[in-house]
Amino acid sequence: MNQSLQLLRTTGAVIRGRRCAALLAAVVLRGPAALRAAGPGAIQFARDIRPILAENCLACHGPDPGARKAGLRLDTREGLFEPTARRPATVMPGDPSRSALWKRIVTEDPDDLMPPPESHKKLEPEQKRLIEQWILAGAPGRDTGLS
Repeated sequence: MNQSLQLLRTTGAVIRGRRCAALLAAVVLRGPAALRAAGPGAIQFARDIRPILAENCLACHGPDPGARKAGLRLDTREGLFEPTARRPATVMPGDPSRSALWKRIVTEDPDDLMPPPESHKKLEPEQKRLIEQWILAGAPGRDTGLS
């Protein structure tokens, strides 16, 4: 009976150790955003993503049709997730590499970079990681905080 109890304790420690190792690997590979995605504080559109868009994107891609550039709205579900006759969906949940939003914020080409250099706005590395993690996670909360 003592051997069985010891085996259970050892097995439990190994499982906990693997979970810790997996979480540590995620943090090392993906940065602090991985912690939010891994637990109760998972990335939320309204709390984490919408403020980034509001601060850096919505002056040109928001509700004001007179200021709107390229006919793109990033404050609506349709603008972010629905394709149009002119372009595919701006965000492809689960796939940053196919998401125009992600490609435009990480490009090295100043003509394609968003926000554009002349706007004097710049996404911080943590903001970029949050957006990437949000897209990778399937864009959770995309039904909240959008008109």
